Amino acid sequence: MARVAKVLFGSFGERLSVPVFAGNWWFFLASSVELESESRISLSLADCVTESCARRFRAVPEVIDVPWFRAVSSVGLQLRRDFVVESPLRMGLVATRVQDDRATGGDMIDLAYPFILTEEAGRLCLQFSSNGPVAELQHELGVAFGERLLWNELQLNTHSRFQ
Repeated sequence: MARVAKVLFGSFGERLSVPVFAGNWWFFLASSVELESESRISLSLADCVTESCARRFRAVPEVIDVPWFRAVSSVGLQLRRDFVVESPLRMGLVATRVQDDRATGGDMIDLAYPFILTEEAGRLCLQFSSNGPVAELQHELGVAFGERLLWNELQLNTHSRFQ
C-alpha cells in the first residue's frame, strides 16, 4: 500500500516550525498559506479556547488577544516570540493527521488542512476556506488548536507544583 499526501481546501509552501501535537492533530506554521476560495469562514479562537478549557478542566484566560497569544505561542506552538508580530496578526498554519485506510484495502493518507490565524476587530479568529472543511471539522481543529495553546499554562502550573 502506498502513502499518499493530500492538501485540502488550500495550499502552503514550506514548514516554518516544528510540528506540535494536540487532539489527534499536528499543527505547524507554514509559508505561503493560501485558502482555496476568496470567501472565508471565521471561527472565534476565544470560543475554541473556552471549550478546550472545559475539556481540560482549566480556567478560561481572562483575555484571549494578541498579547495572550504571544505569551502562550512560544511554548504551546514552539515559536520564537518574535514570530508573533504586534498587530494586525496574520499567521498561516497547517493542521495534519494520518488517515489509515489499509484495513479496507486503501492507503495511508497524510491529510493537511491549511488555515489562517488572524485578528479581526480586536479578536483572534481561525479562517478556513468557505469550500471546507465542514463546520464540524473546523470546530474540531479549532478546539485542538486551543488545547495546544493551553499546553503552556498546563506545563507552567504542573511545573510550579513541584518547586
